[in-house]
Amino acid sequence: MVKNILSAGFFLFVPCILFAQSPAKSDTTKVYKLNPITVTATKTETPRSLVSPSISVIPADEINANPEKSIFSLISQEVPGVFVTEKDVLGFGINTPSGQISIRGIGGSPNNEVLTLIDGRPQYMGWYGHPIDDAYLSTNIERIEVIRGPASMLYGSNAMGGVINIITHSSQQNGLEGNASVSYGSYDAQQYGMHLGYQENDWNVLGSFTHEHTDGSRPWSEYTANSGYLKTSYQLSEQYRVALDGSYTQFNTFDPGQTTKLDTNNWIHVQRGYIGASVENDFGASKGGISFVYNLGHNEFSPIDQNFNWISNDHQIIATAYQTLNMFTCNTINAGIDVQQNGGNASNTLRNFGKHSIEDYAGYVSVQQIFFDRLLANAGIRYAYNTYFGDIAIPQAGITYKLTEETNLRASVARGYRAPQIFEIYQLTPRDGTLQPENLWNYEIGVSHQFGNCASIDVAGYVIDAQNTIFDNWPLQSWNTGGFHRDGVECSAQLLPFDCFTINANYSFTDKPDVARGIMPKHKAYIGGEYRYNILTFLLSAQYVNTIYGTDQTDYMLKQLPDYTNMEIRVAAQVAEKISLSIGSRNILNESYQTIYGYPMPGRTYNIGIKAGI
Repeated sequence: MVKNILSAGFFLFVPCILFAQSPAKSDTTKVYKLNPITVTATKTETPRSLVSPSISVIPADEINANPEKSIFSLISQEVPGVFVTEKDVLGFGINTPSGQISIRGIGGSPNNEVLTLIDGRPQYMGWYGHPIDDAYLSTNIERIEVIRGPASMLYGSNAMGGVINIITHSSQQNGLEGNASVSYGSYDAQQYGMHLGYQENDWNVLGSFTHEHTDGSRPWSEYTANSGYLKTSYQLSEQYRVALDGSYTQFNTFDPGQTTKLDTNNWIHVQRGYIGASVENDFGASKGGISFVYNLGHNEFSPIDQNFNWISNDHQIIATAYQTLNMFTCNTINAGIDVQQNGGNASNTLRNFGKHSIEDYAGYVSVQQIFFDRLLANAGIRYAYNTYFGDIAIPQAGITYKLTEETNLRASVARGYRAPQIFEIYQLTPRDGTLQPENLWNYEIGVSHQFGNCASIDVAGYVIDAQNTIFDNWPLQSWNTGGFHRDGVECSAQLLPFDCFTINANYSFTDKPDVARGIMPKHKAYIGGEYRYNILTFLLSAQYVNTIYGTDQTDYMLKQLPDYTNMEIRVAAQVAEKISLSIGSRNILNESYQTIYGYPMPGRTYNIGIKAGI
């Protein structure tokens, strides 16, 4: 492993020494990359260095530099403390651990302890309560923000482990803009994307379409997906802006099963969509908005492996309102209300599970105050009433101290929770008659330092104490099992030694990788570099994963998987003003590895692509 990491480091640094010439980036751009503005942790625009929870930002240029890669694969590499399981070159599917998102080892099975948002609004299945990774394709994404740690005070249930906020793109200037891309790779992996936007003064409209397909690296693992997205907004006045958006995704795939328990013709058909509307206001000293979103889905599974011709329909209705107020200098008050209904119906050959819904009503308030231009303190509380289990209070508090102009210290304590999902109540049977919400306390401290305009580093340590964790014993019962304790460390660094060269690195450690709340390695390290020379861009990265566990479906025991190093390389050429070509390879060491027990990942793979703008 050490040899592989040293090799990656050598190839990252040599180009910068040989070629120290490229179009320069402004210092403003560098400062933003090292200390970006975030909105997810506070619902207001705040520099990352002033936020007490740990938060990571993946900007548009990094997303665009990896067009063949799922956004969740990118998050798994570039964000410390986050791990996402995979099973093939494209597609995650459903009904397997593939696509399971864990933040600090919190994820759940199914994956309902991490909340996924689109533009700040929750997006997950109403029946099972988990996101479907294949419903989030990257054609229209501007940036991704990840809160590492509970965010239930602002976002409620399912934000117990953290939040992934996918922020969509909007046209920035009058006229027509857009692009189209095509890529082809190993195992007949095909990706076609189109993005088109138009703005005329106060009106903005954007649409995108994505198609993905692969034959899969194993028999009976084919995957095909189509996804469309549309958003429009209008600036009514200086104070008010309205927006409408929606998406629809349909995918068909096959689950070949574990190598010790092979399946044939185990098909899965999924349809997901949503429509949303929002009204935002900005009065200078006060900003806020109201929003509505309706999520819906239809799922069908083959009769194999206890699915028994599964058919389900689910929905999620969410209405929110929030407002921030700066009453006096250095003070911000944020208050909001959320109303949510999760519902659906499900059946298989053996049983009709009926039609059910659960409602949740919540309000929250938080206060932030800056003292002496150095100390920022914040505290807030959420009170929620759930029609199944009753009420719960969720507090959160933190401080950030500016030790020097370059160094910030932070500390926070937060409670997170997850409400019992419909399937745990009406599909499984609560063994003790009822279920209580899962909840945990997260305590963390951190320090960040910026070295001028050329580098930054962030280190965080955390302690997690969880209670009332829910165990789902498929296909029979569910019950609260008690809790667990977990400690961990995360660090990330960004280096901009020259205008032409960027290095990102991160490392995370958790002391209990075998606790079955989420699949999380004990050690996870990543280093990636981007070098630009004239029309060429070179990208090289390496990820090392140590001590990871998976469940063997033949005996349902946790078993340790082999450690691995996954190296990737990509070269892109800007052959014309708005045309670029690229070629890349993943797993260039051709390692045999798996992130899910019994689902071997492909060996060395290749892809080529072209992107053209208008």
